This record gives sequence, structure tokens and C-alpha cells, in this order.
Amino acid sequence: MLKQLKEIYNENEVYRFLINLIFLVGLYELAIYIFSIIPGFYYWDLFHLKVIYNGVDIAEWVLSLMGYELGEFDNQQYFQIIGGSVLKAGKPCSGVNLMAYYTIIILAYPGTIKSKMIFIPVG
Repeated sequence: MLKQLKEIYNENEVYRFLINLIFLVGLYELAIYIFSIIPGFYYWDLFHLKVIYNGVDIAEWVLSLMGYELGEFDNQQYFQIIGGSVLKAGKPCSGVNLMAYYTIIILAYPGTIKSKMIFIPVG
């Protein structure tokens, strides 16, 4: 049975892609789960927050270039155009998981490492 699975894996690129994809997604999800249950391990949340803070800073910079007057907040997750609603950028807004899944798909897809290393940052 293992020999048959190995033959299917080596002969069919679609199956190879799907098996690699399932394995890498499982590995990623397991890593995220392990990081979330370790007490005191907060680096993943800090990474999300750093991405959010940078995104908010860029958005504020672009809006100020466009002439909008912005409100001031102590928390870097919030921003507001004066006279408008307050926007809070949270973890789902960071795009980190989307970038991770994109990287996993590129890594699982058959091809050379060189081409994968080009497509990951371009994407």
C-alpha cells in the first residue's frame, strides 16, 4: 500500500501538489496551535501587531498626503478621518494568515526552488 501511494505521489503532479498542500497547511496550523497554548509565548501576536501598526501608519501617511485631517489616538490600532468614523485594525486585518497560505500554496506547487523564491515575494 505504501509503495502504491509512493508511485501515485511520484507520477501524478496534481496528487503531489494536494498531498504537499495538506501536509504544509497541517504543519502551519499545528505550529499556530502550539504557539497559542504555550504560556508567555506572545511573539505571533506581536508580529500581527507590528504588521497592523505599519499598515495603519502607511494608511495615515497616504490619507494625510491626500489632504485629510486625522484624529490622534494613543493606541496605534485606531485611526480616524476628522468628522468620520473610527477604524480599528485587528488581527484579521493584518493579512498575515493570507500571506502564509499564499506561501504554502507556492511551496506546495511543483517547480524549482528558484522560481518559488521569486514568486513568494512578488505575490
